[in-house]
Amino acid sequence: MIRQLSVFIENKQGALADAAEILAKENINIRAMTLADTTKYGVLRMIVGNADAAGNALTRAGYLTRANDVVAVLMPDTAGALHDVIALLDEVGVNVEYLYAFNHGKANNAYVVLRVHDPALTDETLTKKGFTVLQNDDLANL
Repeated sequence: MIRQLSVFIENKQGALADAAEILAKENINIRAMTLADTTKYGVLRMIVGNADAAGNALTRAGYLTRANDVVAVLMPDTAGALHDVIALLDEVGVNVEYLYAFNHGKANNAYVVLRVHDPALTDETLTKKGFTVLQNDDLANL
């Protein structure tokens, strides 16, 4: 499992640039991110090199942040690979709340980041079936 940082960010010009600048000044690398917006606010979800340091820096700057566990699984960058992961989780009763993916760029692999109700069961299930599940220490090697 890895830690994901969620940041509630005002939906206005410059807000995303401000948050990115805070992380840059703290030398925090963003490995993956997604931004979902509403009329007034958005939720910026990120996998970063150090979720605690990023959360602290953004909180000091006035942002509301939350860290939680997510599962990032390595899979082939081929048609049907996502289905294989999701179908396996469905078989054991794991509900996927949301997901986002990023390409690894090496050996035609991709990662899918899963927010699930039971990260431990998800990690165990995927690992038993031969999938590689990222841990926090693995982020430095991406």
